[in-house]
This record gives sequence, structure tokens and C-alpha cells, in this order.
Amino acid sequence: MISRPLVHPALRVGCLTVSLASACASEPGTSSTLGEASDSSTAGTAGTAETTESGGSTSGEMQPTTSGTTDDAAEPTTDGEAPTTDGEASTTDGEASTTDGEAPTIPFACPGGAIGPGMNSIDVGDASRTFFADFPADLDRPIGVVFSWHGYGDTAMNFRAAVGLDPDADPALPVVVITPEDSGLPPPLGLDWDIAGGAAPDNVDLALFEAVLGCLDAQYEVDAARIYSFGFSAGSVMTNLLHSSYPELLTTIVSESGAWFNDASEADLVNIFDIDWDWPALDPAVGGTVLLTHGGPTDVTVLNILDLEASAQAALPFLAAGGRTVVDCAHMQGHTLHPEVPPDLISVFLSAHRAGQPSPYLSDGLDGFPASCTLRVP
Repeated sequence: MISRPLVHPALRVGCLTVSLASACASEPGTSSTLGEASDSSTAGTAGTAETTESGGSTSGEMQPTTSGTTDDAAEPTTDGEAPTTDGEASTTDGEASTTDGEAPTIPFACPGGAIGPGMNSIDVGDASRTFFADFPADLDRPIGVVFSWHGYGDTAMNFRAAVGLDPDADPALPVVVITPEDSGLPPPLGLDWDIAGGAAPDNVDLALFEAVLGCLDAQYEVDAARIYSFGFSAGSVMTNLLHSSYPELLTTIVSESGAWFNDASEADLVNIFDIDWDWPALDPAVGGTVLLTHGGPTDVTVLNILDLEASAQAALPFLAAGGRTVVDCAHMQGHTLHPEVPPDLISVFLSAHRAGQPSPYLSDGLDGFPASCTLRVP
């Protein structure tokens, strides 16, 4: 297992230094058991957090997005248009499969209890796990689910506040945003998340995903075609593992500054450590859509154990071979969220996609995305 991978050398402490008042606050004074709302809960924090100075560096792994442009970012090659498809989404020759337009089902059972707004706890195996649940205002229509996974050394509360995914960003397509607290696995056992691989229940974080989704499906009307995952750094690796493990259910993800360890070329980029990654292979017949961001030459881990820009460049042909459509968004701000891909654009990206359907960007192009984003078609 990597020792402190996927974290910039300046970003090792657990709390973010951001302009949002709640980002570095103490844990809520009242947290719920499953189904009880925390008094400090909100329905998500809209907008983009800005960094503040703190002795010349920032604390916490995750650097929130900042304003400005990325003039030094890689130039797009498609000008926002989808090449080689002639406006049609092919389902052959390794390209994204529509799976005949059939929506998936959620096959997971609920271990017991109910999920409510705010901080929740749930028993997964022998462990009690906690997570924030931010619900939309309208629960009379089917809801999608967005899982949001923080980076190494961060906390669910900090990440939730800094990212600010809004469950009501599209009132016609409401979602519940689930922000889990990590399993606390230190190197070499894990990286906050159980990212070495393996299937649930042996993988405690895949088991958490299954339990939370199973309970949501038991209690609410969940649209199984709208299950998504978002992650940054180590949380991005967790998102990539989820997509690899549940490809027909979790077809659309946002992966910022991470890596895919079912790709031998990316696994070979890990310095010092020899890790036996146990990830399922990508099935090109299933397809899917990935919003991938990466931060240039300074997007690296502590001690340069993994160059995340090199990992992203290796991921592009790997994902193409795996039949994935990729929205490739480059920037030059290092190990941080993409400054031109704010929460509202992430919400637009997620709302545009449904499992069992090709990406609308294949025919419509990347209207509304910055010039730093390129559509890459398998």
C-alpha cells in the first residue's frame, strides 16, 4: 500500500483553510443515529470555496477551487465537439454501450434503520460508519444519488463544505448527496479508503456504498439510472474503484486528480512500493462517462510517490480502450479541484447522464464547459 499517496506535500493535515465558515468548524454538536437529523445540517453549500493564506501553506489535503483562468492548461483538441461519431453514439468496437437503454436495478439490502438529513450512522459489518446526507427539497419525485469521497487526511465535514454540491441544482432532477467519513485505514493498510481493491464485504468501503444505497432505496423512491460518484485525490481513486466494481449501476463519475489501478501502466507509476492491486477490469461493452480533471506538473503526491498528471495521461488511452467517454479537463493549478469546473457545472454534467444511455455530449458537444475541457470518444 502506498505510504501517504495522492496528497501534495503541503497538504497533510485534516482541516481545510477556506473562506467558508463551516469548513474548519468542530464536528456538529449533535449527530444523529440512522434517521435522525443533525441540528447543524444544511442542504449543501452552493458555490466555490476560495483558499486563504495560512502561514504560507494550506492545511488539509483538498485544495478548494479558486477563481481565475487556466491559460496554461492544455489546449483542447475537439473545440467542444465530439469527433468521429457524426452525432451518433456507437455501441460497437469498444465504444460506449447503451445496454439497450435498460435502467439498472439496485440489488443491495439495507442492514436496518432509516437515513435522514444531516449526519447519520450505520452499522456495516462490525463497524459503525458515519456520513452526511443532504436531501433535496422535493421528495415527491424520484431522486438520484451522488456519493462524494474526500481526499486523504480530510474529513467529510470539510469536504462537504468546500465542494458544495447542491441537491437542488436541477429541481427537475433532485439528488441526495452522500458524503461519507472515511474508514480510517492508514498506510500500508489503506489510504483512509479501502482502495487496494477486493469485493464487499471484505472491502469495507464498497460495503458502505452497498449498505447506504440499499437503505436509501428501501426508504425513498430512488432512480437507479441516476447513481453517481464524485471524488478528489484518494477519494477519486475510491470513485474509480466503485465505477470498476459496479459498472452498470455507476456509469457516470467525476474523478479529480486520481488514478486507476486496474491499469498496469498507472500501477507502474507508483514509486517505492510494490502493491498488489485487486481491481476488476473495465468491461468495454458496458461503457460509461468520466469527467476527469488533472492539474499539470505539480499535481503530485507527497514525496512524489505518484505523479498524478502522468497518471491522468496514462488513464486517457486506458479509458478509451475500456469504452469510456471522457470529458478531459486539464488545468495548471496542481493538486486541487479544477478552478473552472465549479459545483454547478458538475451538477449539470451528472444530470445530463443516465445509466443505460449514451452521453448526450456525443451528439451535442461540450456546450457550457470551459476551453480547458476536451471530449474524448473511445
